[in-house]
Amino acid sequence: MDKNNLRILTIIATYNGSRWIRKCIDSIQSSNKVTDVFVIDNASNDDTVFVLKSYPNIILHENKDNLGFGQANNIGMRYALENNYDYVFLLNQDAWVENDTLSTLISISISNKEYGILSPLHYYSDQKSLEYNFSVQLSPWFCKDIMSDYVTKNQKEMKDIYPLNFVNAAAWLIPKKTLEIVGGFDPLFFQYGEDNNYCHRVKYHGFKIGVVPSTKIYHDCLDANNNKEQNVEEQLRKFELDTKTNFANINTDVNKIKIVEFAFNKFILCLFFVFRLKIADARFHFLAFRVVFENCSRIIESRNKNFISRPNYLSN
Repeated sequence: MDKNNLRILTIIATYNGSRWIRKCIDSIQSSNKVTDVFVIDNASNDDTVFVLKSYPNIILHENKDNLGFGQANNIGMRYALENNYDYVFLLNQDAWVENDTLSTLISISISNKEYGILSPLHYYSDQKSLEYNFSVQLSPWFCKDIMSDYVTKNQKEMKDIYPLNFVNAAAWLIPKKTLEIVGGFDPLFFQYGEDNNYCHRVKYHGFKIGVVPSTKIYHDCLDANNNKEQNVEEQLRKFELDTKTNFANINTDVNKIKIVEFAFNKFILCLFFVFRLKIADARFHFLAFRVVFENCSRIIESRNKNFISRPNYLSN
């Protein structure tokens, strides 16, 4: 593969991102690796589209509705396959790259074709420290050697890539082969969880996921405070997300009977709390039962589809 003739498509999904989008696109267009830019706007109601239209050399797709992160990116990935791009680079609207971020990822990917996703390091926008949630993904439980090597070796002695089970999709380099075998993001997930599910599928189909410590992006994000008190709606949303993520993981042994059993366990807990006159707890477990039961068929459909090697969700 001639790295000088590669066709690369950077894909950015936007929603009310006017405060970041110039810095994001400018950084990509200043990169030392030439890339086309495809932006999918999810029906922003600020001036994001106005800003985007000031860039005549990007491809802009305007959605009439907010399709969520995964389905917006699928539009770009579908375009990449239809137009024979060699790589896609998914970049969050609130992130920006260094001059050599993309070229470094491409160079390392060419030499390590077993990797289906490569990510740079994720720094906070102050450019002084790693994002906390990203740093957790680099802990020895999830990424065996990177912390040890960082402490005991200089940067030149570190490996080009460190494998891990998951890295969030703020900046993913994905080769065309991954799209052809794994496909795009599963519409089972609207916002959050889609990158976790995608990593499960990448691993199932025999690819690795890796982080490249010699390059970075900067991400203007706020980490969620997992210790804050959550209302019932937020607890239920998290329960639904965890349920979909766990049961849709095609690396695990799951069938419809197991999902239904899980649903009815929630119903039994509902009855238990009713008898104890704990109505709030009973209501939550009833709603949880309904969430599992209503999503059961969609989860099984998702699993059956994602077992097959093909560009799922990217072909008509």
